[in-house]
Amino acid sequence: MKTTRQILFILILLGMLLPFFQNNFLKIPLLPLVGVQDTLGEPKFSFRGFLDLSYQESEGSYLAEKAGFRPLLVRLKNQVDYSVFNYTMSGGVVIGKDGCLFLESYINNYCGIEFRGVRKIDYEVKRLALISRELKKKNVDFLLILAPGKASFDREQIPSRYRKKNITNYGYYSKKLAVSGVNVIDMNAWFGKLKEHSPYPLFPASGVHWSSYAVALAADTMVRYLERLRNIDMPEISYDKVRMSDTMKYSDNDAGDLMNLLCATRNSPMPYPEFHYRSEGKHKPDAVIIADSYWWGFITSGISRNIFGKAQYWFYGRDIFEDEKKTGTVAAVNIHQELEKQDVVIMLVTEATWMLFPFGFTDAFLKDFKPETDADKALQVEIMMDNIRRDPKWYRAIVEKAARNRVAAEEQLRTDALYMIGLENKKK
Repeated sequence: MKTTRQILFILILLGMLLPFFQNNFLKIPLLPLVGVQDTLGEPKFSFRGFLDLSYQESEGSYLAEKAGFRPLLVRLKNQVDYSVFNYTMSGGVVIGKDGCLFLESYINNYCGIEFRGVRKIDYEVKRLALISRELKKKNVDFLLILAPGKASFDREQIPSRYRKKNITNYGYYSKKLAVSGVNVIDMNAWFGKLKEHSPYPLFPASGVHWSSYAVALAADTMVRYLERLRNIDMPEISYDKVRMSDTMKYSDNDAGDLMNLLCATRNSPMPYPEFHYRSEGKHKPDAVIIADSYWWGFITSGISRNIFGKAQYWFYGRDIFEDEKKTGTVAAVNIHQELEKQDVVIMLVTEATWMLFPFGFTDAFLKDFKPETDADKALQVEIMMDNIRRDPKWYRAIVEKAARNRVAAEEQLRTDALYMIGLENKKK
């Protein structure tokens, strides 16, 4: 019994000392945590901080973050949570039925929990239609792609605690876009119909982005649409061989990676097509693509550089990538001059990013908008009203003025918007 107690004591002591030795002597390389960054700097000692205990709290947090074997211990805890309790606190990941993984942003948008509002969506659709018309004057075609979402696609796997509402961002946007005059490919609806008939998985169980095979289908559909739209003959994409693999590539395990487990989550073999292109005598249009992370599938597969001439990927409307290399920022370019060089401007959005859509693009494009028709003039007033609403101090002043004038706040807002437009026109 005494020997047993001694062994246990030594094991406990070693367990307590190992993190110290890892930090200072061992330096055993460990797999870093995905989606986790060290954010704390070493706190500076001060008597005031010592007396009010803030220094001790900061030092404790810093030491915990820098503890030896921390990534391994975090993965061990996460593995126990997942394997024993079917639970995770990692990166917004939601464990669905049959082990299907989601990000909560997809579920919230699919269920209508995050709904932008009818007025906001009506307003954005009008602006997109206006931009489409303005680009067409320069012989540039605008195309909006509604990419499929993991929650919509695998909705039967969503945990029962989520309840779908009657109105959602995708549902209302798609309805308004259908009668707006904007060129739209609704791949979300199309993939829902493909699900039962596809020979290969379109979404991985442990990932939230579309599979390589799904990207191939999407690219083929997009090419055919652009050919009709521009009356051109673009490169042909073929994949006579599709390799199935248990090793997840690209983004096929992105949700599983965020869980930071010791062992990989359950997944079915995924398809990886071997692409071939017939480009001789074909036309490769120049394009700007303003999109969320779903466009990366076109880049990593090589599709983008093989079907377009020069293609710029404006990632979330912020950073500019040409192929996989970042070449600048959107803020540093003249948007109108850049877009007028293109043959097509493509926007792509999926259900997880509706709250960010259209990624600041409409604001930037319409900054110096000069209306020509009565409809455009009415939209200009809406744009100015929206600018006022976004400035809390300015909007509060409008509400106070409305109270003094005994009129509705919306009426006063429109009056002030017309006044501001008049001032801007005089300056011009």
